[in-house]
Amino acid sequence: MPAARQGPLGERAAGEIAAVLKEALPTAIGYAFDGAAELWADAGFTRASTCPVIAELPPGRAFKPPMVARAFVKASRSMQWVRTNDALVLRDEDGVHEVRWDQVAGVMRGQGDEPTVVFGLNGCAIPLGAAMFRGADQLLGELKDRVPADLWFDEPNDLD
Repeated sequence: MPAARQGPLGERAAGEIAAVLKEALPTAIGYAFDGAAELWADAGFTRASTCPVIAELPPGRAFKPPMVARAFVKASRSMQWVRTNDALVLRDEDGVHEVRWDQVAGVMRGQGDEPTVVFGLNGCAIPLGAAMFRGADQLLGELKDRVPADLWFDEPNDLD
């Protein structure tokens, strides 16, 4: 039986909460860390990527991880961010993902070493962090200029 949680809804089993969410929000998209995704699967949710992959990187201002990261971290070798007049794009090991500037759903501010994450209405989430690539500070500044302040939020506190 799933563990019970005490919170604003009182004490409820995770399965009860999941059942209510599935019924009330059948088309909702949820994001979960890899460690938490299993809990949602146990409650009957399907794990799937909602972020569409586009064919190739568009032309624009390109940003890459530092050379040291590319030398020692295999996943970094394929990573590249591109800023165009219309979108923010990330190429990673899963493909090329795009969040159009006029389709930004929200921006979660990075805290400490954690990256800022741009969420698109299309289901894509693109991380941006100062340590992730050269020029990140400039791109983060531009993000603040492009995305309205009411779409920015801080990472929610741990609910446990």
